[in-house]
Amino acid sequence: MVAVVNERLSKQLFEGDALGRKLNLAPAGRPDILEVVGVVRDIRDVDPSRPPRPTFYMPFQQANFIPRTVLLIRASVDPNSIVRTTRDAVSAVDENAPMFEVLPLRDVVSRNLAEPRFTSFVFGLFGALSVVLALIGIYGLVSYSVADRLPEFGVRLALGAQKKDVLRQIFTEGVYTVGWGLTFGVAAALALGRFLSSRLFDIASSDLGTHLAVAALLVVVSAVGYYAPARRAMSVSPLAILKRD
Repeated sequence: MVAVVNERLSKQLFEGDALGRKLNLAPAGRPDILEVVGVVRDIRDVDPSRPPRPTFYMPFQQANFIPRTVLLIRASVDPNSIVRTTRDAVSAVDENAPMFEVLPLRDVVSRNLAEPRFTSFVFGLFGALSVVLALIGIYGLVSYSVADRLPEFGVRLALGAQKKDVLRQIFTEGVYTVGWGLTFGVAAALALGRFLSSRLFDIASSDLGTHLAVAALLVVVSAVGYYAPARRAMSVSPLAILKRD
């Protein structure tokens, strides 16, 4: 009797050298001794979120009891068009064999991935909303902070400071503030990434590209938030700013 094992079982029992080795099924409640004649890649055959399990495959003729058989058919036409032909072929072999859930493989995969896809959509939606709210909040807070300091800028300009010096001061303070915010934000994102990797399969706990893209977006919005009101304030004469106060 022969069998084919997957890579995980090969590494677990035979340290990766499984060909020609003997597989004893006594621990599984069967007396069979199988000779390993092949090694195949690991697959997720139960739940996409679970890692592949140690698995072995036996020829159909060697099985003593098969409670359920899954028949896979490769077709070059629409799978729905060969359902009747498939039923007739199965009936020709065994007219008492029940046949149910005749579905295209894409529908089976879609059904199994429905929950993780919905989870991904929800996380993505809330993530996008969080980014939008963060951008609005940053722009509003920075604009208010700069506008509230117009009298200070007016005094500085009246005392001989150049507009570029005031702008440089505003951006220096902005870089300091945004830098600290991004530091804590990236740390929190890395921590949440581990949680997401436990909820979604094949998702790395840290995605450097995504973190850099979001950080760059926040930097751009923060720069606009600082520059727009500061530029508008610099276009007003120092005397007008002081009179308004």
